[in-house]
Amino acid sequence: MKKQFGKKILAAVLTVSMLLSIEPLSNSASAVQEPTNQEPVNLSIASVTASSSKAGHTPELTNDGIYYDDTNNWVPESKPTPTAPQWLVIDFGKTVEVGVLEAAVAKGDGPKSYEIQVSNDGSNYDTVFSRKVETSRALFAQWETTSARYLKLVIKDSFSDTCAINELTAFEDILPHRIGVLAGFPDMANFGDKGMDALHAQGQQLFNLCVSIADPASPGINILPDLIDDSKYPNGISNEDVMEYVSNPDNYSWEYADWIFEKFIDAGFDIWLGFQGFSERAFPEFYTDIVDEDGRVIKHRDFFNDIQNQAVIEIAKQTMMHFENNPHIRCYSILGPGWFGGIEFYSGSSPERLAVYSEGAQNKFREWLEEKYGTIAALNAEWGTTYDKFEDVVVPKPIRDNTNAVDDRPEWADLMIWKIEYMDNFINQYMTTMRSVSDKPIHVEIDGGYQSAPMETGESMGKIIRDLSKYGNVVVANSNLDASYGPAQFMATAKFYGMEDGTTMDDTGQLEEKKHLDNCFNFLSRGAGTLAHCSLGADYTEYNNGTWDPDGDYSGTDIYHWTKQNADKISRLDPEGTDSDVVVFNPWYANLFRQGYNKNNHNYVFDADHGIQWYGAAFANWTHYLNSPEIYDDFPIMDGALEGKKVLIEPNMDVALTTNAAEEEIKSWINGGGALVGFGKDCFNYSFNEETGRLEGGDTVDHWMMGLSGGTQVTDMVGNTVKVSENAPDWLKSLEKGQAAACILQDASQKKAFSAVEDGVAPILEDEAGNVIMAEKKVGNGSVLFCTVALANTEMFQDSFMSKLLSDYVDSRGIARTVTYDPEKFHVVDAGFDQNTGKRIIEVSRNEGTSESDVLVIGHDSSLDGVEAVIDLNWKTDGFIYHTFEAGKAFVYSDNVSGEVSGSADITKQDGKTIITMDLGHEYNLDSIILNAEDKVESLQFKDGTYASGWSVSGEAFGSAPSQDEDGNFVVESDKSKGSIGKVTSKLFTIEDNVLSFYANGYAGSKPSSETGTEEPGNDEPIVVEDFSTGDWSGLAEVDETVFGTAPLTGGAGGPSGNGWDGYYATSQANGEDPKGTLKTKPFTIQRKQLSFLDAGYSGPAYNPDNWEGGTDGGRNVFRLRDAKTDEILIEEEPINVFGSDTQFSDFREHVFDVSAYEGREVYFEMEDGISGGFAWFAFTNLRQTGPAFDSSGSQESGNSTVIADFESGDWSEIDNVDTSVFGDVPAASGVPNGTGYYVHSGAVSEDMKGSLKTKTFIIDRPTLTFLGAGWNGTAYAAGDWPWDFGNRYYLKDAETGEILIEQVPENRLGDSDKFMTYTWDVTDYAGREVYFEMVDAVGAEEMATYGGGFGWIAVDNIMLTGDRFGQEVVANGYNGYYLKDASGNILRAAYPKNSEEMSLVTWDVSNLKGQQVYFEAIDGIEAAENGWMGFGEMFTYNYKDAPEDDYWSFESGTYDGWERTGDAFPAQANSSKLGRPMGDDNGTFWADTNVNGEDKTGTLTSKEFVIEKPFISFLACGWNGQGPQDGGHNPPKNYYELIDTEGNQLRMTTPPGQDSNPLNTFIRQYWDVSDLVGQTVRFRMADGDDGSGYAWLALDSIRQENNFSFENGYAFWNFEGEAFGTDASSEGIALGARGAKWADSRQGGSQLTGSLTSELFVMENDTISFLAAGFGAGGKNYYRLVNEAGEEITRAVPPEDENFTMLSMTAPGYKGQKVRFEAVDGSDLETQGWLALDDINFRFLFPDTIGISTSADKTNWTEAASLKDMAGKTYAKVELPAESSARYIQFELSRDDVDMSFLNLVEIDQNIDVIGVDLPVVNGIVDLGSAKDFNAVIAKFASSATRNFTVSVSLDGTSWIPVQQSFEADGDSVNIMITKINARYLKFEGDVDDLETVSVYMVTEPKIGGTEESENPGPSSEPDSSSSTDPDSGTSSYDPGDISSEPGNSSEPEGSSSQIIEESGSSQDNGPTTGDSLPYTVIGLTAVLGMIGVACLVNRGRNLELKNETIQIPASFSMLKPSV
Repeated sequence: MKKQFGKKILAAVLTVSMLLSIEPLSNSASAVQEPTNQEPVNLSIASVTASSSKAGHTPELTNDGIYYDDTNNWVPESKPTPTAPQWLVIDFGKTVEVGVLEAAVAKGDGPKSYEIQVSNDGSNYDTVFSRKVETSRALFAQWETTSARYLKLVIKDSFSDTCAINELTAFEDILPHRIGVLAGFPDMANFGDKGMDALHAQGQQLFNLCVSIADPASPGINILPDLIDDSKYPNGISNEDVMEYVSNPDNYSWEYADWIFEKFIDAGFDIWLGFQGFSERAFPEFYTDIVDEDGRVIKHRDFFNDIQNQAVIEIAKQTMMHFENNPHIRCYSILGPGWFGGIEFYSGSSPERLAVYSEGAQNKFREWLEEKYGTIAALNAEWGTTYDKFEDVVVPKPIRDNTNAVDDRPEWADLMIWKIEYMDNFINQYMTTMRSVSDKPIHVEIDGGYQSAPMETGESMGKIIRDLSKYGNVVVANSNLDASYGPAQFMATAKFYGMEDGTTMDDTGQLEEKKHLDNCFNFLSRGAGTLAHCSLGADYTEYNNGTWDPDGDYSGTDIYHWTKQNADKISRLDPEGTDSDVVVFNPWYANLFRQGYNKNNHNYVFDADHGIQWYGAAFANWTHYLNSPEIYDDFPIMDGALEGKKVLIEPNMDVALTTNAAEEEIKSWINGGGALVGFGKDCFNYSFNEETGRLEGGDTVDHWMMGLSGGTQVTDMVGNTVKVSENAPDWLKSLEKGQAAACILQDASQKKAFSAVEDGVAPILEDEAGNVIMAEKKVGNGSVLFCTVALANTEMFQDSFMSKLLSDYVDSRGIARTVTYDPEKFHVVDAGFDQNTGKRIIEVSRNEGTSESDVLVIGHDSSLDGVEAVIDLNWKTDGFIYHTFEAGKAFVYSDNVSGEVSGSADITKQDGKTIITMDLGHEYNLDSIILNAEDKVESLQFKDGTYASGWSVSGEAFGSAPSQDEDGNFVVESDKSKGSIGKVTSKLFTIEDNVLSFYANGYAGSKPSSETGTEEPGNDEPIVVEDFSTGDWSGLAEVDETVFGTAPLTGGAGGPSGNGWDGYYATSQANGEDPKGTLKTKPFTIQRKQLSFLDAGYSGPAYNPDNWEGGTDGGRNVFRLRDAKTDEILIEEEPINVFGSDTQFSDFREHVFDVSAYEGREVYFEMEDGISGGFAWFAFTNLRQTGPAFDSSGSQESGNSTVIADFESGDWSEIDNVDTSVFGDVPAASGVPNGTGYYVHSGAVSEDMKGSLKTKTFIIDRPTLTFLGAGWNGTAYAAGDWPWDFGNRYYLKDAETGEILIEQVPENRLGDSDKFMTYTWDVTDYAGREVYFEMVDAVGAEEMATYGGGFGWIAVDNIMLTGDRFGQEVVANGYNGYYLKDASGNILRAAYPKNSEEMSLVTWDVSNLKGQQVYFEAIDGIEAAENGWMGFGEMFTYNYKDAPEDDYWSFESGTYDGWERTGDAFPAQANSSKLGRPMGDDNGTFWADTNVNGEDKTGTLTSKEFVIEKPFISFLACGWNGQGPQDGGHNPPKNYYELIDTEGNQLRMTTPPGQDSNPLNTFIRQYWDVSDLVGQTVRFRMADGDDGSGYAWLALDSIRQENNFSFENGYAFWNFEGEAFGTDASSEGIALGARGAKWADSRQGGSQLTGSLTSELFVMENDTISFLAAGFGAGGKNYYRLVNEAGEEITRAVPPEDENFTMLSMTAPGYKGQKVRFEAVDGSDLETQGWLALDDINFRFLFPDTIGISTSADKTNWTEAASLKDMAGKTYAKVELPAESSARYIQFELSRDDVDMSFLNLVEIDQNIDVIGVDLPVVNGIVDLGSAKDFNAVIAKFASSATRNFTVSVSLDGTSWIPVQQSFEADGDSVNIMITKINARYLKFEGDVDDLETVSVYMVTEPKIGGTEESENPGPSSEPDSSSSTDPDSGTSSYDPGDISSEPGNSSEPEGSSSQIIEESGSSQDNGPTTGDSLPYTVIGLTAVLGMIGVACLVNRGRNLELKNETIQIPASFSMLKPSV
């Protein structure tokens, strides 16, 4: 064992005698600890001597590395005896830490009795271990790790006269490996050499190789191959023969196992041996039906089969015996009975249920009952049953819906006891057998031990570890390092039972970096032993379906590199782990008996920020506030684990109980001074009597809390809030008297309170009637704190309330806090001493909402004074900080070289203004305050004054580089003197925000118009043949009106549903289904290669998608294309058969004729109904010519694109090579739901097939390649990376070499993966290269078998090159313009210069383009020099929401407070991305979701009452109402949303969007027109009534009332006069930039028509209203205006004289809060420019018109910094502060009262930064500053971006150096380094720094820490009193840079060398300070950003911009966007 500090050992349970020697740890270790993971873990032996030896068998042979040769060994001259022992002495050559000796022995010749002695001088020895064994075996001895140079093995007896020792190996402890691979079971024979190198680079030391037990499907190492040999055991082996077979060593085959083990051993790895297999093929009788409580059956190995269990144990024994002598086999993993090989009962079913109902299990239970009771009469008497015999006993099942608090049935108790005993017996049999042949370490996986449902799965973690500890040399393993409570319980339990040196914790192979960072933090904080990496296959792309590519490069995936990051730290640090005074109780026995059974209380409150949370989203971080508590279950408590602890907390959510013995331990401990905290009426009111095996206790108040609750009378809790009692004890400091918190509980039975309490009991919390909710009772020398309300996710129990209360309580009990910090921002853990160097390890993790700019402050108590420490910031994956704690001084760290800080903010409204006051937390020396809405598009910035890689330039107009304006901003301007033309084009970028903006100037020239009437349709525009838009048959040549009616129909009449088309159509059911007849279009000429139309309906019944059954009269319904002259049928097809798809027959779907063979032919289109009766109607509309036009060359070019392959020829003519066995003889026309025409589908023949397809070669002559892709790469369970590393791919390859230029895996979109999506590749880098496109299907039957089949196909269509050709000349067209285009070159947005040299703002609303790839282009097409130029600045974006988000209606509180819940569909808290898939953008963090608890759960969620004030209610909806293509789901609906009145009557209802959401399972906004309900009181309800297992959930978010200002609901809410605006909003037209799908447009009726559009009355939310406008003023005839209720005009605006939508605004002073109307008037009859358009009327804005800014140091005395006027429409302003301005508080006075906290997203604060030196030269790794300077920030710039390790040291004289920072795996060509403020002249870089070019050094001004204001309100996160006039920083601030000149030649770290050192207020107490006492300041809440560089004056830019996200409602504490600096 390693040295431990304060280690606890329960000696009573240890059977191996040990002599323990604990010595103080030396602190003389090197300052920089290099990784040791590449070194052997065994200790180096210098020499071995012996008492005697036979010739040829001398002692040095025990140190030659040969352990397997029984002739190569030491043999003493005579047999050892107790009186004449023989010995071997190991000399390590130096003093080492040693705790284990292993000796390989000759077979049968091993020592029988021996002891181990150690010495430092070779003369005086101490005995540390002694042992006698019963059989000859390899010697393995473990003792308390001690320092020694010499180790003596004294042998006193042996099993033979020879007593031969083959090899000696010594180790520091039982498992010294820090990094290992757990899941190495795939067959490793082909694992490449580069893979071995990659393992070493990752730090791996211990590799898990598994032997396979006769499993033909297993890729492991098969040691019983005959059992699957068809010639020997064709039917496997029977139970009757199996034990004799597996007990015979001759039946085993070890050759392959020996070879593969040696392969890894020779490569430098030790082996962790595991087992797998026991296939049904070999052991058919082992497999029976495992049955759970629900009757679900899974066939698996039967844990209740005695023969199976014996065989498992015997095979493990034989394996251990074979590998016994190999010292590189470090441990053997038990193969437990569980599904995953652990000590568990889990059956593999989901959801997890109790699985003890197989015949074997029931018989075992019955046998146990008969042994227990003896007679059936005794059982009946106890159970109250009438069984005739034991065989009749029915095994009890759990009562999942038990209304009682506990299940106290005697039969249930017997079942639980039997489970425990059965598992105990198995473990004992296993371990006893192993120990009969070997003492080497055994590894035991504790699956299920701490999980949520031990009743269903595993044993108590405490019990398993306690039981295993008696067997010696056991390595225990925790199977989930993914949740913080797992390590907390596991390591605390292992330490208590003395097994901490042998622990492994796996990382569960998570797919997010944060989870890996959390893993490392939890691992190191708790002092775990070995990181077991369990996702080897996911580490490398070379792994595929159980096989490895031996020739791969093994460069590693993200998971590989994240694991490597963790390994880098873990290999360097080996802390003991935290030791806390506080314990959280996880009562395992409660899980056996409590209501519902499956509970996990502590999971919800322990640590919400640092765990995966499998079982629900945690809602509190109690561990942050409570000194990182340990977790114990019942067994350590019973064994005395509370000794020395001060507080025990049971976070009960419903029922907590334990054993009588544990209760007695707890009560005794309380009387001795301990403190117990409990919650809820059912907390410890029952207990389990281990002697009787029954529950005891009751529900009355005298039983509550073991009788220690302090209450005497109980009543129901009154109200939904609790408050702090006026009589609360003085220890409660963080909450004020009367402070309240919401306590809204779903379970009314838990709402209890005390109406009376015992004398002396102190009330702490009260309900609204004054009843006691929480009270403290003194018991002996101890205390009991009891809350009558059980835990729930409500405000009372969250961090802002209960965590602070509990923190104060534990401090009052005198807990020792060695470190203190702000728990709202960070989790800091004192992880104890590093067992390598003796330094203290301080682990730090950010909380989930903590910003990068938040300042870390760590206080400490006196025990750390003078202690050297390593500060490990877990988010810093590439280095450590070294620090020495000093008395009275705290550690302060700012993470950013630019000096960013954080603070809190409050907001008030008064006199029509908003006052926002920011508290920076500390006083800073500030330079400037910036208001900045410009979030620059990173990829489009003009870095270093060049066009960089993001831009390309054509022509001469724009020159070779951007220029700079007078403010230093980069701008692009075309030449003003030459009149040259040209364009500048960006690369593709993705739209991520709502608005894209830039500043522009210059001249437009003659802007183009698309209304001249002379333009022909573009080459790629469709040509409409007939869409019935006239509403009559005028476009047809003939029509049978008896069939099709007298006119086209619309609106879903005549059969069609209306889905897919909202205009007119022709349907043959106009007069019923029986009539038959035809219609024909007028003749037209084929000008495009496709003829497309929409069809719906039938051609008779359909029972499969491949053919119609036809009509009963033999007829068919057909569409035909005929020659206009000859009537020849050219094409004839029936309607598309959609049977089995998600499309309904009544929905319109796209139908495409390939007419490429009929170029120029005159034709007509015919529709003939030839069927009578049912399924006889069909319909069509929107007949148009589509696809590329024909040209003389025959190439498929269209506009800005070149088609490579679109497959519309219906053959493979565009393809060079195709595997037709996979893709079919011709392209597919079905298989992809949204596919049209022909395309490639790899499932066309069979999904089991694999193959590839290659296009013909082509030249890259355009910048972009796009294609439609669909399909899978194996199944998936969540969006993101595929869980399977299969090979389905799209490639772009070099035509000559086959080199892969671009590789694309199909995107995993879950249910949408089967639909086509557009893929876009930037191919600019391959311009001019000859290439080909390839699609590969590499997922066949074999691959699909690994996950159950399906999901293996891939598809492609429309492969094309897009964009302007390279080198294409710009044409002089007489105008200049700015364009936003899609990847195909289509214009999405356009703008033109304003004919001015002044910069003005161009703003494009791109909210409907989010996620789309686009590019920007500026074109100068004016040849004239005068007034012919244009310019623009860098692009920026910003975000907004449509309307304010309310925490209640958008669930952003994270709770369901105020909502009524029924059933079990809705958990205790709203859902978030922690639990469910993120479903769409802009819907906040939380939403309501019934998928969280499982799709089979049902229930309702009902809002509070509200009054309808606006005509529409909208909400985000997602999910399903069942599935069915014919009926759209369940009818009547089971899942739905409804609006109900106060009586519960349904007013509106809609179902979830299901298949209509795109992408699938994303939120879709729904609208209800409630204009007729305005003024009515209603409620919103969400109902889940579907208890199915699929398509049975729904979700809800963002409910709001609104006007129809976006026209998405047509002209509802609007009135129109005249014909100009038509009868419905427009969805087509030439105007670009509309917000959504529809807008108002006066061209609807025709440009020459006139009319007006007027809204209903609405309330002005402020004085200014904004909107999108397009069109022309027509001399003042067209305009927009606001009118009052009397119809009087208030103000008006004119259209922008532009076809593109532009943002305009109108201001109506004094009209805020009044009712007005908005009116758009078209009074022009001009043919072309006589129209106007309107969209998106809103009240959004960026900045209010006036902003006052003031600063203060004390929040009392304020200094005005600026008064900014006319800010409306601006995007940037900078206020430069006077020199040396010092402030803690910044106040913004805003001229509007509708501003919220999102305003602060726009605020940047520049701190003063002194530039010490920029780009300083480096000579031999040394930088000379010229003289001694103070600095704390360093930027090192390298020539390359390689990964590197280095240290930084500083010096005053260039001779004496002190290291201040260590970097490892630092990546990139620039590394930012934050250190302490230190005074030095020289910096020295050592390590991988050969290419270090320059170093820049800065002094970031440090904040003042200290003060008196906060110290009056101590607590971990108490907020300062805003009314206090006390100076918050009046305390002394002391900065100590560390006097590095005082110790010449010192090579250790300087004191304070890692951070700013500041004075702490308050004094340390003996028991350690409270968090508040040692840190009298608060750092919480809102982020303010400190930039580094400032502008020297006040700058205001921009006009006419009033759009921003100020209306977003967000919590008061949040993280701001990080700006660029």
